[in-house]
Amino acid sequence: MTQARPDGADEVLTARVNFEETASSAAHEIAGPLGTVGAAVGLIAQMLGPDDDEARELVTLAGRHLRLIELQVRRIARLRPGPEEPQRRHTDLVSVTRELVDDLSVSLLADHATTVEAAGPVEAEVDADQVRQVLFNLLSNAAKYSPPDRAIVVSIAAAADAVELRVRDQGHGVIPAESERIFERYRRADEDVQGLGLGLTVSREIARAHGGDLHLEPAEEEGGSTFLLRLPLTG
Repeated sequence: MTQARPDGADEVLTARVNFEETASSAAHEIAGPLGTVGAAVGLIAQMLGPDDDEARELVTLAGRHLRLIELQVRRIARLRPGPEEPQRRHTDLVSVTRELVDDLSVSLLADHATTVEAAGPVEAEVDADQVRQVLFNLLSNAAKYSPPDRAIVVSIAAAADAVELRVRDQGHGVIPAESERIFERYRRADEDVQGLGLGLTVSREIARAHGGDLHLEPAEEEGGSTFLLRLPLTG
């Protein structure tokens, strides 16, 4: 027997599907010109002379902000359900993480001291762009759900057959009953926080497409949230 939907549920579902289709199509259209702008910024950087320190600093800043825009565009492009096939290549996850934290330090993480803990390089066969997207989503969540001036820590270590990457914040945490529900599409831990409620859904899809997974670890006594991203060392 088919269970009846609540009044208005079909309309809401249709609206969400239409939104996803429109937003995803728009993001794909933006990606092309954005790539052209990025290439132009790179060419300008190559044309600068050794004494153009001020101009080089501005070009570097523009490049960093372009990378952040690209991450947002990729996030919107992935609104449609279903993971993309990872384009794997040998990647140092510590380097990728440090670069992203550095980029976000002038914007998203400006109010949060963020450190990356790793004994040395941690390498794996992954899609670097997709992993960067997961990290962006996790760091964005940590910043949004933590009061200003609370620290965020990213730790990276290689286990026997996988990389374990943890993002720990000092926010209000998530009650155990919500530890799996927060990975559902459109669900947010706090409805007063802006966002579509898709970041964790997309991040778990990416992790599982790599043969790994993403979980919220049990809360520690000092509170906050710790997300564990596991990725296989080889494809």
